[in-house]
Amino acid sequence: MKNRHLLDRLRSKLARTACLLGLVPALAFSAEFYMTVDGAGSKDGSSWAHAYASDALATVLDQSMEAGDSLYLGGPESEDAANYGDLRIKIGSSGTAEARKSLIGVDRGFGPPSFVGKQKTRSYTTFRFIEGSSYWTVKDLRIEHREFGLATDETEHRGLIIDGLSVHSVREAAFAFANCDDLTVRHCQAERYSEAGFRFSHSCDRISILDSLADCTGTRNEDDKAFWKYCSDPVGFDFHSKGSEAPPNTDIRMENCVSINNRELKGSYPQGDGIKFERGNIGITLIGCLSSRNQDAGYDLKGTRQTLKDCKAISNRRYGFKVWYDGELVNCISVDHGSREFTLPSQKGEHAITAKNCTFHGSDRSRFIVGTETAGTTVILENCILSFAGVGAGDPGSFIMGPGEVILKDSVTLLNASVAGNPPRYEDPTLPWYGKGPHFNNQSYAQPKGYHSVDAHE
Repeated sequence: MKNRHLLDRLRSKLARTACLLGLVPALAFSAEFYMTVDGAGSKDGSSWAHAYASDALATVLDQSMEAGDSLYLGGPESEDAANYGDLRIKIGSSGTAEARKSLIGVDRGFGPPSFVGKQKTRSYTTFRFIEGSSYWTVKDLRIEHREFGLATDETEHRGLIIDGLSVHSVREAAFAFANCDDLTVRHCQAERYSEAGFRFSHSCDRISILDSLADCTGTRNEDDKAFWKYCSDPVGFDFHSKGSEAPPNTDIRMENCVSINNRELKGSYPQGDGIKFERGNIGITLIGCLSSRNQDAGYDLKGTRQTLKDCKAISNRRYGFKVWYDGELVNCISVDHGSREFTLPSQKGEHAITAKNCTFHGSDRSRFIVGTETAGTTVILENCILSFAGVGAGDPGSFIMGPGEVILKDSVTLLNASVAGNPPRYEDPTLPWYGKGPHFNNQSYAQPKGYHSVDAHE
């Protein structure tokens, strides 16, 4: 079997030479390898029956595999089977745009392959892309008990696809990226992290984050104060760094992502945001995202050219949408925040922010609906609904506060909006609401005014 496998590799190399001469397509000669924790048979990786053992993982990824090749990593075949343990892998090789290299987990009956760190302090990184690594797909793995789950170094990386990874219990960040162009992160989960679920430090251009979850506690709709004691300004999706002079991230697209439970309990003004963009981010599009149960804001947005569509902010401790310098919100909803549903906190300069067909609904604990901090801020609310469940702070002035100009263009302000039969006749304004269903669709004005749920994102 081993000799046959070596012969196959020789044939593959000859085929690649033919490809370089333009005789045949490159993708026709990609190889497939197989690996399990302990390996099997001759351990030459040629099949599951002869799978590599996991102690060869680093060598296979960087030396045995060539552009276009795939390594299939076997998951457990019984409930008590061993996992891949404390492995720490640095990847320094590349595929190409036409022939990617792939590391793919395979569920063999008892879940995906998992890597579990042994250190009580959750140190090290399981997978780190270092200089010379681009055009990789990493798919369907689970990582636990680390400082970082998957990360890149500061050198340039292109065309990484991170798909279906679950990272649980990390000291700093589940995923950390820098200097990554044409990056795709999809169907990933980050749970029980102390600082960040997904971090994009700088120089990431043309990135897509799709259908991914950041849950700081991993407890969904339940509190975990014992865990929050150890968190430090946690953020679900964190872009760039405050005050950093590093190059910006550009052309960022998030679709159908969820960020919840990002809180800390330290200090007089505890922090924790769902989705945060610092100033060094240009060209931001958020579609169908949900941010809920976070300490400060659902969305803290300081970037440039920001567009949000079909997004929801629900029951964050202070703010729903916190937009600093520019932005447009379309068919978005903010419900049940302790301070403001929509806040424009910039304290200098002139800025214009627009919301179209949005709903901003305050509960009995909400103080204001829309707030500004400087006279230079202009907010245009077009076909929006501003409502309180009850009487709000007790007078109509509680809808808007601050020195900025708030322009209501075909928009309405409503008190006692959660009372049955009162405008805007929300379908089911009962709290708590977790973002599913048409609860805050209004029946008084229908589609032309306020937020309406979008089936594709429910």
